[in-house]
Amino acid sequence: MNKTALIDKIIKALRSELETYVRAANSSHEEATAEENRAENKYDTRGLEASYLATGQANKVMELEEAIGAFEDLKAKS
Repeated sequence: MNKTALIDKIIKALRSELETYVRAANSSHEEATAEENRAENKYDTRGLEASYLATGQANKVMELEEAIGAFEDLKAKS
């Protein structure tokens, strides 16, 4: 397998993973901001936990976008 084909395969896998994380991040964001997840008392942390999850998934989306960009730059240089 040559270098360009390998880079293409990596980019394809990263894009697939990115799509999954984008859907998950959007879903988590909706859950975090949903009215039914508002705290009912000081011990109710459903909304807070959902917001932490949404933040983590959004960070993963950014990391994947950066990785895709890096591999596309690498492909352009080769």
